[in-house]
Amino acid sequence: MQLDDTDPSLAFTGAWKYFGPGSDGTKAAFKKTLSWSERAGDNVIINFFGTSITVHGWLRRPQAEDSVMPVSSYTIDNDPSVVYAPDKAAIDSRTNISSAVFFSSRTLSMGNHTLVIKNEKNNGRYILDFVIVRNSTSSTKGSAPGPCEPIGSGPMQSSTNSTLACRSSALSSGGTVAIAIMASAIGLLFLALFVLAVRRHRNKQRDMERNQAHQPTLKWIADTNDSLRDFFRHKAPAGFATETGSISYQTCSSAHRLGAYAYSVRDDVTNPRTPCRSGITLEDVYEKRSEKHSDTSSTTETVKAKLSYPQRGSDSFKK
Repeated sequence: MQLDDTDPSLAFTGAWKYFGPGSDGTKAAFKKTLSWSERAGDNVIINFFGTSITVHGWLRRPQAEDSVMPVSSYTIDNDPSVVYAPDKAAIDSRTNISSAVFFSSRTLSMGNHTLVIKNEKNNGRYILDFVIVRNSTSSTKGSAPGPCEPIGSGPMQSSTNSTLACRSSALSSGGTVAIAIMASAIGLLFLALFVLAVRRHRNKQRDMERNQAHQPTLKWIADTNDSLRDFFRHKAPAGFATETGSISYQTCSSAHRLGAYAYSVRDDVTNPRTPCRSGITLEDVYEKRSEKHSDTSSTTETVKAKLSYPQRGSDSFKK
């Protein structure tokens, strides 16, 4: 729970002054208000219910060499007081520091507690902005960041150390976010590679199944090609039989089947592949069968084929 310096739970005693929303330099303040004191002994009493409390204020850049830096003390219940005195040299070359952590309590038991803030030095301008109260059941709400524990030994603690502690915490948080982003990117990359591998494996299996489905058709085509190849390679028979005998022949080459070639080699009777030796002229080949059917017998009349071979020098040979 974040409480502004104008909250009723903060009781001011002494000569405190107030900067409202229209004042110079309050644009960066919480709710654009600030309360300040330059007199020693001025107090702020805060009654709260929770487990811890943190005080935030402003540090003004020194206006001259003899400028006085504010010194303040913080007392919770019966605990010893803690004094906060910022280092003048640390903020000498800087502008005003807003939301500086003046005090951060230890963890307290859940219950009602009282914090007393006291300005310890005259002419040192102590500027209060807001306080943050925490308990086990609520979280801080508001525009200001969470408190940073002041770093230092002893009761005198430097505002510069407090600022460095806040920056270190912010850097640590930023590093954690960067690591988380990198881990997410790497995880997405591995997921994409896994999806691609699974898709490639499925496509390969689909191609294998498709090839196996077409295998019988391919085998049938191959077998058909082999059968056709064997059919065309099969040689014609040397002869074929009839009821009265057989006729044998010798196949001539394709060139010898041409008439022009037959005339050019008609006198070469010694060549076994010329038409003179391999050709047979069937002048009249026929069979005539007559069957007479009766109860006891049948007669068959066969007229044999009359074959005539061309004679050397005859007219049929010349043709």
